[in-house]
Order: sequence, then C-alpha cells, then structure tokens
Amino acid sequence: MKRILQIGPAPQNIGGVSIHIKRLVSLLKGDYSFDFVDEGKVRYPGVFNIRSLNIFLYLKKVFQADIVHIHSGHYILRLFNVFMCAIILRKRTIVTIHRDLSIEPFFKFTRWAVGCCNVVVCVSQVVYNMLYKQSSTCRYYVMPAFLPPDVESEPDLPADLLSWIDNVRQSDNNVLLVSNAGNLVLHENVDLYGLDMCIEMIRMLKTNDNLKNFYLLFVVANNTDQVLLMEQYKNNIIEYGISENVLIWESPVSFIRLILRADVVLRPTNTDGDAISIREALYLGKSVVASDVVPRPGGTVLFRNRDCVDFADKIVSVVSGGCLKNVNNECKDYRKFYHEIYRV
Repeated sequence: MKRILQIGPAPQNIGGVSIHIKRLVSLLKGDYSFDFVDEGKVRYPGVFNIRSLNIFLYLKKVFQADIVHIHSGHYILRLFNVFMCAIILRKRTIVTIHRDLSIEPFFKFTRWAVGCCNVVVCVSQVVYNMLYKQSSTCRYYVMPAFLPPDVESEPDLPADLLSWIDNVRQSDNNVLLVSNAGNLVLHENVDLYGLDMCIEMIRMLKTNDNLKNFYLLFVVANNTDQVLLMEQYKNNIIEYGISENVLIWESPVSFIRLILRADVVLRPTNTDGDAISIREALYLGKSVVASDVVPRPGGTVLFRNRDCVDFADKIVSVVSGGCLKNVNNECKDYRKFYHEIYRV
C-alpha cells in the first residue's frame, strides 16, 4: 500500500484546507496509508508539526513516503516543502494551491518552484491560468478543494447555539443568515471575512421596511490576533441596537450543521481561493450570497465587493425570490481523480 505524506494543516486544525485534507483521507482510506506533517499554529499530541523545527523527523517522514502531497497555505512553507521534497530529495511531489496567489509576494518564484513538482492541482481556473506553463514533467489540473461531507459524522451543535437558532425559528418571518471565519484577519487593512459588512448589513435591513426579520450567526472559530477588533464589533452591535439579531459564536462548531439550519449562507470576503463553504452550501441545496472578488461556483448570487448596500439588496432579493437559486450540486468523481494523480 502506497504511503502518502500530507503536508499542511492536519485534520485536527480549523479551516478549509484542514477540512479538505480530512475528507480526502477519509475518501481514500483503505487505498493508501497516510502520514502527516502539520503546519498549524496549535500543536497536537502525536502529530509532527513543522514548527518544531525537527529537520531529522521531517526528512524521515519524507524519505518514508512514496508520494508527498503539499497543501501549504503560507508561501514560505510551500516553497520550503517544494524545494526539499521535489528539488532536493526528488520525491514524487504533488502540490495543491488553495489560495489566491495574487496576494502573495515572489509569485514568479512560486510559479517556477511548483513547476518542479510532478502534479499541480489548482482549486480554480484563475489559479490555473496564473500558474500553468508547458512542461513534459509536470501536469496541471483544475479541481475545487470541495469534497462531499459525511453529514452523519459531523458533531452536533452546542445546546446554547441550538437554543438561539430555535428562538429564531419560532417565526416564519425570520430569516437566518450564517457565515464563518477561522479567525479575524485583515487584508489590506480591511476585514478579510467581512464580519464588519455583515453587522452593517443587519443594521441596514433592520432600519428598512422589510417583510422579514433578519438574523446573523457568524462563527469565528479562533480569534487570537484581533481581540480589540472583535471588541469593537461587539460595541457596534450594541450601539446599532441589533444585539437580538446578531450572534458571534467564538469557538469551533460544525459549519455543515449550521448550513443545514440556515436560510442563506454568506461569503463576503475581500479575497478568496475556492471557498469550501460555498460549495458545501450549494451541495446541500442552500442559497449563497458572496462577493464578486473572485469567480464563484454556478448558483452563487454575487454582490459588488465591499458594497454593503448591494450586499443587503442581494440578500433581500434571494429571500424574496428575486434572484433565482440555481443550486449547483454536481458530484464529480473525486476518488477517480485522486487515484489518477497518486498513480506512479
């Protein structure tokens, strides 16, 4: 049985890439043996973390692997792993690019480096167009990071959270909007995940004459970097008089479970890769409103990036039926694809 070394945020972490790796390993269990090099900031018992700087254990894992699959999000870690595995040690190496490369420095070097791998998987056509170059040794593919969830294996939502959702659900006039962020991040000094826009959108919808009452549940799984910004948002919620309409949940929960209970899923990011949460929502038959900062999957209702008025208008249109919900839940043969790229 071939041994695949997955390098990136291990499944124990929070975020879209770790979800992808977790589902990929689950999809192919029994076909391959998997090992991990974790790149997450939190260290987990029994999981080797590259931040330990134990180069000997790192090299041991690479040598033992038949194939190395790199998912690194940070360009320095990605370049280091590609350099060590593909260029120095000449291992069969696959790299999946999960993010928007236009926001990274040293793009030309990245393009050259990933071209030294055997396979490059791009999660969007935009990334593919940026990276592709003719090569007799490297194959390039476009494949979204989404893999179908196993809903039954998803953990239940906390009782307090369920209670809040049930209160919202007491009236048919109430609309539940959900969104999430692994943590609060600033991109070009603006909230990357758009929590500020969501708060402003709820304020606008509450002050306008709407037939529906809008409620926002925003999950921030782990906020360690922007504590003061979070306090500012909470003060804004009180100041705007929307405390009953907004819940910021500050711990990890199953976003799949939230999607199933939501009316509309929001993705107001100001930069993005191929957001797994959008494809999850569409797969589960939910409406999605997202920024137009990057191309989105078919069925997504787009609003102009950082335009709060257009954001609110599109949400109202979706709820009232003005924007057709052409949900795209096509199911690709993911197992066949990964068997193909793991074939030596």
